[in-house]
Amino acid sequence: MNYCPEEKLFVGCAVEFPFHCDIQEVGEEGFIYRSHWHSHLEILYVFQGTLLMMMEGERFCASEGELIFINAHKVHSVAVKRGSSARYLVIRCIPDIMYNAGVMESRYQSDFIAECPFFDSHFDNERIRRTYIPDIMQQLCFEYRRKAYGYKLVIRSDMLRLFLWFLRERRTNKALDFSATSKKSLNRRYTEQFESMLEYVRQHYNEPISPNMAAAMCNMSYSHFCRVFKQLVGKTFSEHIHCLRITEAEKRLLTSNQSITQIAYLCGFSHPSYFSKQFKAYRGVSPQRLRRLLLSDEGPQQE
Repeated sequence: MNYCPEEKLFVGCAVEFPFHCDIQEVGEEGFIYRSHWHSHLEILYVFQGTLLMMMEGERFCASEGELIFINAHKVHSVAVKRGSSARYLVIRCIPDIMYNAGVMESRYQSDFIAECPFFDSHFDNERIRRTYIPDIMQQLCFEYRRKAYGYKLVIRSDMLRLFLWFLRERRTNKALDFSATSKKSLNRRYTEQFESMLEYVRQHYNEPISPNMAAAMCNMSYSHFCRVFKQLVGKTFSEHIHCLRITEAEKRLLTSNQSITQIAYLCGFSHPSYFSKQFKAYRGVSPQRLRRLLLSDEGPQQE
């Protein structure tokens, strides 16, 4: 079957309330939401049944009591196997509006922006069942359905608690190799310089950008820049560029008929073979294989 996936549009959002909740209930006829991506964050929490997920070429199952974090611009698909049923909560959030609306205090907002790309995608039941996450999800579901007076305040409050939990998990399980005090000091000192540079990189990811160029944008020496970048972002500058290019390539593999060679050059890679090598290193599959998986009529299957 031929289809042309499009970026999902965020619905139900006003500038002053950048969150939207939705409860999905699937009967035994099953369903599949084919590979797509969107510019907002999405969180899924399974109340009942099993979701068959595919994200960045990786297939996994999410069952009752498990949570899925889908970052902006990540290609993914969701399915429920025929003969099964499922009920799950979908939470959507537009990061830019959330930041601009002042929903989150600036000191935590800068941490969230820096750490969000490194959040885990799948949180299993064992990891969250003894936390306050199940209670938050039940309350979000309850408030969304009732829509009683002040329900948006409750949802906003619960979402902040949820984001704080993600930050704490990140710091606990994937802590960077320097103290929180040092990182806080680095954030205050370099946030403005790095935000400007990172925005330039996001806009010009497909052009030749060396660490030396980025260091000059931040008025820093090469060695100092590389050290601070790794501490703040959690990866080297070259790894960051590769991630941006791979993410864009993944979207083009899904939404266009461009050849692998065309995509390689359009996304800033110097040669198609180098692109394929890097893509497989980051995604675990070749671009050709991922395109077949993403555009397959079969969708994700339970292993």
